[in-house]
Amino acid sequence: AFKLNSIDYLLKPVDEEELKFALEKFEKQFQSSQTSIDIDSIKKLFSTNKTQDFKERYSIKIGNSIKIIETENIECFFSENKASFIHTKENKNYLVDYSLEKIEEQLDPKKFFRINRSQIIRIDSIKEITVYSNSRLKIILQTYNESELIVSREKVTDFKKWLEQ
Repeated sequence: AFKLNSIDYLLKPVDEEELKFALEKFEKQFQSSQTSIDIDSIKKLFSTNKTQDFKERYSIKIGNSIKIIETENIECFFSENKASFIHTKENKNYLVDYSLEKIEEQLDPKKFFRINRSQIIRIDSIKEITVYSNSRLKIILQTYNESELIVSREKVTDFKKWLEQ
């Protein structure tokens, strides 16, 4: 690598601090260049190239026992009063110990989609989709009726693409 005038090298799995150091070293060496480096884009590139194992089940504590809920039995996730919940196809809600941000990272994006800040839905649980005000969409699931499921305006285009995967 150094024979080819490389600046640094990184070993997999790439450590974020080492990547940051290598990019800073590059910028110092090529200060006269107008090239700017977008670290977030590079991190995203590394994260999308790895094979990811998605969560297949959640364990939920109920009193003194633990219930296992398979993701195939989950209709949606929702947040309410700073807590996250699982809604199952059996029309039951369970408190889950993760934030929606963390849950979204754990789920297969071909099966689950975050439609807004407080709701993630499963594709095979969709019963109906209707046009809603301000270019948004309203989703009706098989059993969930806690609150309206509205696809935010910013996510409508991605949601439509997701439906067609």
